[in-house]
Amino acid sequence: MKKHYAFIGLLASGLLFSQTVKDTVTSKGIEDVVIVASRKPTKISEIPGTVWVVQKEKIQEQAKSGVPIKEMLSILIPSMDIGPQGRTNYGQNMRGRSALVMIDGVSLNSIRAISRQLDAIDPFNVERIEVLSGASSIYGGNATGGIINIITKAPSKKGISGETELGVRTGFMGKDDHDFRAAQSIAGKGEKFFGRLGVAYQQNGGVYGADQKQLFTDITQTDLQYNQSIDILATGGYQFNNKHKITASLQYYNSKFNGDRSLYLGENLGAFIKKDGNLLEMRDGFSSDKNVGTERYMATVTYNGNGILGGQDLYIQLATRGEKLGFLSFPWKCSSGK
Repeated sequence: MKKHYAFIGLLASGLLFSQTVKDTVTSKGIEDVVIVASRKPTKISEIPGTVWVVQKEKIQEQAKSGVPIKEMLSILIPSMDIGPQGRTNYGQNMRGRSALVMIDGVSLNSIRAISRQLDAIDPFNVERIEVLSGASSIYGGNATGGIINIITKAPSKKGISGETELGVRTGFMGKDDHDFRAAQSIAGKGEKFFGRLGVAYQQNGGVYGADQKQLFTDITQTDLQYNQSIDILATGGYQFNNKHKITASLQYYNSKFNGDRSLYLGENLGAFIKKDGNLLEMRDGFSSDKNVGTERYMATVTYNGNGILGGQDLYIQLATRGEKLGFLSFPWKCSSGK
C-alpha cells in the first residue's frame, strides 16, 4: 500500500502592542514556546487550552528503557490511553477521542483509518513532543481529542557537536531475547547556517513472558518482535537576520520484520479452522512474500518572517510525504461465514 501526500501551509497574523507597567523584578522565567496550537511559535501562557511539553530528557529516559514513543506518551500524558504492544496505535485516544499526529507540523494522518502514525520516527531524533488536549480545527480533521506534534532535533550550540548512543536490552529468557540499538548524530551551527544529520538503528529480538515462554506474534496488526528499524533525519537552515529564517528537513524511516520465526497456525490452518488455541506455537522457518513493516519519507521547507508588512508574522510551510505499509496475510471469514 503506497500513499503520497503534499501540503502547503500559509499563515499571517497581526501583532497587537499595548503599553504595560514595567515589572520591578529583573529576572523572569523562560517559557517553553510551542507551535501546536496556532501554526506559529506561541508561548504556552497564550494558548487557551491544556498543553503538555515532553522534553528530550524525559524522552531519552524512557527510550533507554526500550519504551517506544506511543507507550511513553501514555506514561507521561495524563489524558492519553495506553496503546497496544505492537506496531499500531489503534485505540490509543486522548480523552476517549482520536488525536492528530504530526512531525514538525506536518500531519501523518490519512483518509484511510490505518493507525501507524506513531511508528514514524526514532526517539533519538526527537527534541520534544507537544500535546494539545481538546478538539482543534486548525489542522483539519482527525483532531477531536487533541494534537500530538513531534518536534525534531536541531543544533542548539555553536560549533561542531555530536551524539552517540549504544544500548542492549535483554530479559535472559531465551537466546533471542535481546534488543540492540545504535545511533549517531553530527551537528554544526554558525552565525547564520545550522545543520544536523542523525541516524538511528535498532534490531529487536523475541519477547518472552515470566513463564519463559515466547509471546505469540500479532499477525493482524503485526508487532515489533524481530523488527529492524532505521531512521535517517537531516535538518538545516539559514538565519537571514532576526526577522527572517528558512529551514528544511528530509527524513527516511523504515521499520520492518527481519526474522524467520513467527506464529504457526497448525497443519492446514488447524488452529483457525478447529478454533483450537492449543495448536498455536512459535516456530522457526517462517518466510513470506509480504514485506511486513512501515516505510516513510518526508521533506519539508519552512519560512518564518517576524514583524514584516506592518507588524505581521508570516509562516509558510511546504511539505511532501509518502508511505508504504505492509501487513501479514492471515485467515479470516467473509460475511457469508465461509
